[in-house]
Amino acid sequence: MIDASGGVDDRICQYVDWVDTAPDPGPELVRELLSDVIEGYAEHGVPETKAADSPALLDTETDARAVVRVRTLVEQLPNKYADRLEEGTVERSWDDVADLARVIATQRPGRREHSNARAVDVLEANDVWALDVPYVIALGLTADGWPRPPESVLPPEFREAILRGDGQSRLLAPQPAWAGGRDRDQFVGTLRAASRCAVVMRHTRTTDGGEIPQSPLLDYLDTEQVSEPGRNRLVGTDRELPPEIREYLTEDSEDHDE
Repeated sequence: MIDASGGVDDRICQYVDWVDTAPDPGPELVRELLSDVIEGYAEHGVPETKAADSPALLDTETDARAVVRVRTLVEQLPNKYADRLEEGTVERSWDDVADLARVIATQRPGRREHSNARAVDVLEANDVWALDVPYVIALGLTADGWPRPPESVLPPEFREAILRGDGQSRLLAPQPAWAGGRDRDQFVGTLRAASRCAVVMRHTRTTDGGEIPQSPLLDYLDTEQVSEPGRNRLVGTDRELPPEIREYLTEDSEDHDE
């Protein structure tokens, strides 16, 4: 960062000096530093997001949820870090602090102490945020399931006018659910959580044989569809994985062999 005179911004120099002289972190230093960072972002970053946001405030909502989740992380991290230091399982280093923060942030609530003790986790879409796992299976990709149609006593035309923010309607607060923003946000988070393969599934028929249309969210994906014979073998007595899915498991096994 260069200032108007062509020199290096004083803030960069201060940061470099701090990094050069920063002591090995203790639990209280971790708490103090990270708390200052997240509260600074809540005070200065979120208002900037809101100022540049659409009338529906979808980006602002995402920012606010992220602040809440990071605050929770900051509350837990110093205590768990202190326990690990006492046990001798980590060292006083920012690398170990970062690794521990990553474990806490990406574990399912209630199972944070057992990061390697699961085979299959069943999660709601709003719990997948920031996870990083090899395989994700997303269910319910039907037109009336995901995104869920908005429920409102207001006419659709009026809701659209509020979302556009035209004229006096910009004074009214829109509901994010009207635009399906939260559903799209959670769908993107679900796909991003899969590092190797994401499988999207849906019902195609009702119990009385009626057709169920697919979710419009699937229109944005370039998917490889499992054949009908492959699907039948998957749910049959042999439970054979379709080749479209099996190839990802084969690649995973070859990577480990190397």
